[in-house]
Amino acid sequence: MTLHIDDEPAWILQHKPWRESSLWLTIFTQQQGRLNVLAKGARRPKSPWRGLLQPFTPLRLSCRGRTDLLTLTAAEKDHDRPAPKLQGKGVWLGYYLNELLLRFLYPYDTSPTLFQLYQQQLTALANA
Repeated sequence: MTLHIDDEPAWILQHKPWRESSLWLTIFTQQQGRLNVLAKGARRPKSPWRGLLQPFTPLRLSCRGRTDLLTLTAAEKDHDRPAPKLQGKGVWLGYYLNELLLRFLYPYDTSPTLFQLYQQQLTALANA
C-alpha cells in the first residue's frame, strides 16, 4: 500500500542526520499523526529545505512511501499558522513536549484535537 500525503499541516518533533546529506525526521501531522520521513539531500548547501526543517516551525509537507519511512517530496512554511518564538526555558519545555509526543504517540495514530492542543501549548510557551 502506497501512502500519499499532500500539503498536510505538520510540526517536526525531531530531526537527525541521515547518511551524508539527508535528514531523518519524526513529524506530527494533523490527519496522519506521528510519522517518520526521510528528507533526501536536505543537508546539502543548495537544498531548498536547508534551515526550514526545524522543530517549532509550522510547515505544510507532502510525502510518499510504501514503508514506515516515507520520503519527503515537498515542504514549505505554513503562513496561515504563526511560528512560536520560543526563548529561554520555553525552548527546553518545547523539546520536552516533543519528547512526550515521541514516547506516547503511536505511528499513524490520528488526533486532530491533540494537534491543536500542541499548537496552542507552543503559543503559550512563546508568550510566557
